[in-house]
Amino acid sequence: MKYIKKLYEFKVNPTLKTLTKQYNLLYHGLKSKYATLALENNKLNGYSLQRIWKNWKRYQDDQPEYNDSDYLRGISTTRDIEYANRFGGGIIFIFDKDKLKSKFKILPYNWGYNIGNGYRSNIKREKEEFVITGFDKNYLINSITGEKYDDEDIVFNKYIDMIESPKGAIDPLDKYLIGFFISEIFIDTIDIKTLNKLKSNKLYLGIYKL
Repeated sequence: MKYIKKLYEFKVNPTLKTLTKQYNLLYHGLKSKYATLALENNKLNGYSLQRIWKNWKRYQDDQPEYNDSDYLRGISTTRDIEYANRFGGGIIFIFDKDKLKSKFKILPYNWGYNIGNGYRSNIKREKEEFVITGFDKNYLINSITGEKYDDEDIVFNKYIDMIESPKGAIDPLDKYLIGFFISEIFIDTIDIKTLNKLKSNKLYLGIYKL
């Protein structure tokens, strides 16, 4: 079934077939406004985060050690273009993984593994590759005393500060970005001005169709 699906995917998206032969691909889905900003600045900031523990173990969110994590910052990419297409928001960035690896550490990761209560039945479904651009210490811990904050407002504010502030970036973007598709299933949500701007970009590869 996977082979048949891939044949169909290449039939309706011949550009993808060509790129697959030439490169080791990773995909990143994002909304049109963020894609436009990244292309204009030639930089994709590392806003995403993944938990990491000092002993390099992995914990689920129903284990007591779960909140004792630090955070890797970066960009979530996937080896499955359909995942980026359906959940990304409209634009599919296509990266050269080998070029990314020349500068960034890329960590295979799965969000589902961390979530308890029956969510782990297919822990490989996301096929995620996390491009690491930075690091944050545990926002629950006071950096001076080493103790956990007992003020919920402080904890909340520190968390908001962390997720609203990027750490590092894929920069310059066009060194690693092969090009981008506009998703057929989201195209009607993109305003005409933004759509025309994206289509006129030299890295535009066409409409990604199902």
